[in-house]
Order: sequence, then C-alpha cells, then structure tokens
Amino acid sequence: MARDTSLKESVLTPALLSRLKRLDELAARRGQTLAEMALAWVLRDEQVTSVIIGASSVQQLDDNLKALQNTRFSDEELEEIDRP
Repeated sequence: MARDTSLKESVLTPALLSRLKRLDELAARRGQTLAEMALAWVLRDEQVTSVIIGASSVQQLDDNLKALQNTRFSDEELEEIDRP
C-alpha cells in the first residue's frame, strides 16, 4: 500500500508559513537556500558527524553539498532561527 507522504494543507498555518518565509529570507541573506541553511544548521554541531539526506538526483546531492560552504552562524542568526 502506497503511503501519502505529502505535506497536508492543514499543517500549513499562517504562523508556520510566516516563519518559513522569515527563515527563507535569512537563508538568502546568508547566500543559501533554505535547505542548504537547514543542513548547515544541523552540521554546525561538532558532535554531529553526518546527516542523512533524501537526494533523488545528482543535482540534489550537489545542492546539498553547498551547505558545507557556510556552516558558521552568528549569534543573531541563531536567535532568529530559534524565534517562534
């Protein structure tokens, strides 16, 4: 039986969409896509040695690897990421 893994519209509340837009704007200021910034955010922790990604093409893998080019976050950026 196929499982529906798509994001349900009911989850996309105005508050969540606003937060995602704010994070996307932060990523753009960092010169990254939101996905690249998310990977960089996870990899900034020295205790994290790897991240499992679901790349389904070489292009997606190349795009994900771009996250390694900028894994440093300022205190202000981390505060913005943590803000609800």
